[in-house]
Amino acid sequence: MRIEKLKAKMLTENIDSLLITDMKNIFYLTGFSGTAGTVFLTAKRNIFMTDSRYSEM
Repeated sequence: MRIEKLKAKMLTENIDSLLITDMKNIFYLTGFSGTAGTVFLTAKRNIFMTDSRYSEM
C-alpha cells in the first residue's frame, strides 16, 4: 500500500506528521477522485477529511 510505504519513509526521515492537500497526491495515495480533501498522516493514524458532498459507501 502506498500510504504504508510513505509512512515507512517518514519514519526513516524522522518526520512526525504529514499534511497532504494536493488532490493529485491524495488520489495517488488513496484512490479518492473527488475535488476536495485532505490527508493527515502520523505514525499511528491515517486521517482523511473531505466535505459533506462525499460519503463512504
